[in-house]
Amino acid sequence: MAIARAIGSVYGKDAEAAFLPLWRRHIGFVVDYTVGAASSDRGKQDKAVGELVAYTQDFGAFLSAANPNLPKSVVADLVKHHVVTLKEVIDAQAAKDPARAWAATRTAAGHMQQIADPLAEAIVKQFPDRYRG
Repeated sequence: MAIARAIGSVYGKDAEAAFLPLWRRHIGFVVDYTVGAASSDRGKQDKAVGELVAYTQDFGAFLSAANPNLPKSVVADLVKHHVVTLKEVIDAQAAKDPARAWAATRTAAGHMQQIADPLAEAIVKQFPDRYRG
């Protein structure tokens, strides 16, 4: 997966190998939430939301351990905003509200830049000899 290879290109093969299962785990939680929404299973949805919120902490811890310039709480908060918006996309799709789904999708896509920018800045700060400008 390209995102894991990107992590590996900065932090090495061990980090790449550790990142991939973490990343895939959150995708499974999103699928679980989607199945819960599609089947009107509130319990499944609530469980998936709890797992996604916990994932934000795990993701924050992973990046913070790799880069001291990325505080766990800041990373977790950025990812949590993204996760909540993904939930809004799924809820809008389940409600058959394409306008709301589109708006939430655009917001969720924008979060990627809000996560990527601080990550890139922290990597450059951590490895100034490797990345210039």
